[in-house]
Amino acid sequence: MHAQSRSTVLAAAALFLFTGVAAGQGSDERPDVQIDAPARTEAITNLAKEVENNYPVAAVGKTTANELRKRLKQNHFPETSAKALASKLTNELRALTGDQHFFVDYFVTPRTFPPATSVADPVSEADRTLTLRLRNFGFARVERLAGNIGYLKLDRFETPAVAGETAAAAMQFLAGTDALIIDLTENGGGYSSMVSLLASYFFRDPVHLSDISGRNVEDLRQNWTYAFVPGPRYLDKPVYILSAARTFSAAEAFAYDLQAQKRAIIVGERSRGGVSPSARLLISSRFGVIMPTSRVRNPVTGTNWEGGLKPDVASSAARARDVAHLAALETIAPRHKDDPLTSEIAEAIARLSNGVAVNK
Repeated sequence: MHAQSRSTVLAAAALFLFTGVAAGQGSDERPDVQIDAPARTEAITNLAKEVENNYPVAAVGKTTANELRKRLKQNHFPETSAKALASKLTNELRALTGDQHFFVDYFVTPRTFPPATSVADPVSEADRTLTLRLRNFGFARVERLAGNIGYLKLDRFETPAVAGETAAAAMQFLAGTDALIIDLTENGGGYSSMVSLLASYFFRDPVHLSDISGRNVEDLRQNWTYAFVPGPRYLDKPVYILSAARTFSAAEAFAYDLQAQKRAIIVGERSRGGVSPSARLLISSRFGVIMPTSRVRNPVTGTNWEGGLKPDVASSAARARDVAHLAALETIAPRHKDDPLTSEIAEAIARLSNGVAVNK
């Protein structure tokens, strides 16, 4: 879940874009790059500095940074492959902190370091916008399932600035359905601003979703649903959210917040457990890091989804949609005992009941 808090982070962040393999998503087919000892030392030294200065739990940040420096002196990082070193640093940071948000990446083409300006590369931004548009800003599928059940497959929480119109169009399409399934099984996260926007469709009045805090009191930020959304809200109707091992970060925040408010039922697998909002920082001309800079607290539970989402209904990711679809149909069936949907609902329940029973 991306968020920006500390001014020192902001100065170095947003100057580079990763190549789409962050947080272990997808395969990395980029060419490798050979690096020497000075390049390793520079990257690890700067990485330790950023962790010590910006990790939201100061004691953990200091301990982790000191351990990185110790291992560097012990020649624990002899790698000459940039890809191998990035992978090793990622794994060790996650192990040392227990925080899955850490991700170290390398660049095939060197970046300017230290950053000369805080203005993002317009070419990179244009490429990113094109990629997002071709992927429909994360809104992979919107459809009506049998029995008038809505289905939204959302693979990314992009910012409302670029994806707000698409979100509104999706919710407009789904407005007439009797229940809704939101599929986050392949959603690796994104931006808390879209979490707030999409969550707003499911509440009549503004709701306090979460608190995000850094090391300093002035870093505290509250996330609320919006008082206004474009199009109709989706109120007083069942909502089911599908989760899987790949569900991460902002996707987990959305599911957890709606579950805590008793506004949605989570169906599927325990998720990865990526809690902390993060920043993207350059640590050398060849390496960058996504690292946590804040902590999240839900006002209802007093905690967060550390360790992963806990589904209300356990299911394999492959069967979660059918399980949720059946549950939704059984919930709305009493309201359609003798109308145009009666037979459609009954037929869908019979079909899905047989399928779910066979695959248990």
